[in-house]
Amino acid sequence: MLNPTQLSPSALDAILTAAQNQSLIQAVQLLWDSTSDLNLVAQKAMVAYNPLLLELATALRAVSTGTSSIDVAQLAAALQTANPAWAPDAHGTASDLFRVLPGMYPRRFFGDMGNRPAVPNDSVYSSPDLIIAGTATLADPAQLLASWNRDPSVQPQGERANFIYVRGLNLFPGTQEGKVYLYLANANVTNDPNRWTQLTATDNRDYAVIQSDNTGNIWYTTVPFTWTPMAGQHMCLIARVETAQYPNPLPHGNISPPDWVNNTPAVSWRNYDPIAGLRGVRNDTLEFGNTGSTDDDFVIAAIARNMPPGVTLRMQSNAGAARFDTGDAVLGQPRQEVTAAVRLPAGFWGQLQVGINNPGADGLPPEASIDIRCYRKVAPGSSPYALPALTHGLRQRVGAGNDDRHLQMVGSFAFGGNGGLAG
Repeated sequence: MLNPTQLSPSALDAILTAAQNQSLIQAVQLLWDSTSDLNLVAQKAMVAYNPLLLELATALRAVSTGTSSIDVAQLAAALQTANPAWAPDAHGTASDLFRVLPGMYPRRFFGDMGNRPAVPNDSVYSSPDLIIAGTATLADPAQLLASWNRDPSVQPQGERANFIYVRGLNLFPGTQEGKVYLYLANANVTNDPNRWTQLTATDNRDYAVIQSDNTGNIWYTTVPFTWTPMAGQHMCLIARVETAQYPNPLPHGNISPPDWVNNTPAVSWRNYDPIAGLRGVRNDTLEFGNTGSTDDDFVIAAIARNMPPGVTLRMQSNAGAARFDTGDAVLGQPRQEVTAAVRLPAGFWGQLQVGINNPGADGLPPEASIDIRCYRKVAPGSSPYALPALTHGLRQRVGAGNDDRHLQMVGSFAFGGNGGLAG
């Protein structure tokens, strides 16, 4: 691609004039290929196509997907840069775009209508549309239509092949076809998609074909994916949908799964690691690390919710420079945090030991959960997803002192919910 500085305004005008006999997407594609600068493309295209803001935004997002990562706020900013007078419409246009363009949505939660961003980070790990059917395929996958308002998943069985279906809603204005890809992430609090396992469908393809003949229709995979978990294994399932106009590539490096799911259309996530009913002691091992190329400061945080009085939580690592131990923290409040600050070398990977002890006679209630998170400390303004430490409610618990760096979540793993692995 050409550097934007190599193109004069007159050259951009000439490109746009030549492209106006083509479709809008083709016109903006030509501009994008010529400049690789979203703001310049927005400016020139909006001059030509205003007031078709939604159609314009659709074109901008369509041609930029796969080349750079653009979320609602960034696209809205580009539209405002194109002309400040359009600022009142910019965010709504960008939001509509992210809801409509990708079209084929597996829901993140019941009631999800595709808006990005829309929900708190805590809500993105229990998609009702990643469905474990058990050790037998469905006689008729169309039954997933009738169960749209409930979660038909069953408890997955360890050491046996389990069949997984994916469904969702078509919000695209018209007929839509696409592909669903399904991934398995190990239990870790630093999520690098390069370490995920891609599951295979029963027809031996690494994706399942989906289609919908009208807006608002429910789609579903007719061919299931297979997963053979070990007994007691806790894993995360991630579904990614791509269409012709929305390639939807995987992110890479230190990512924040909640932010990625919240800001990326056509993606959903489901954890399988229940603690409901737990009595006595449970010890788990999670992976954590620094996928970056430089040493960085991190915060490991456990967010515990709805734990009965007397339950204790302990996190520790014995991995060299990443050694720490929180000791036994006594829980019992509606929401509590247990945190540790640690500096991780570039490329480091180690094991995080998590111990939960419920000394009571009753098992943990279904609403009990523990969300283990990994934050990287970054300079303010260096990431659109980094927030001040106080926003996370963690500042007084990580020895921040005069440290005004923001926290960017780079991974998490949730213990909670019903269902899980038998064996």
